[in-house]
Amino acid sequence: AALAEPSYGEGGLVEATPMPGGSTLRAPGPSLPSLGKTPERPAPRLGEHTRSALADLGVDPAIIDKVAGK
Repeated sequence: AALAEPSYGEGGLVEATPMPGGSTLRAPGPSLPSLGKTPERPAPRLGEHTRSALADLGVDPAIIDKVAGK
């Protein structure tokens, strides 16, 4: 019943999707609204923060080096 409230669609909280047969599926919209900003930096590279994350968790640096192949 709450998804049928027309005002929810106005703010993007509920999206209406046309379905075969002429019905409409109303479902929750995206949980995060578009922030409208371009990211200030690229995403981290795979493994870029692994060493510091493991160190923060208390993993011995010698073990980190061994696993990293150094």
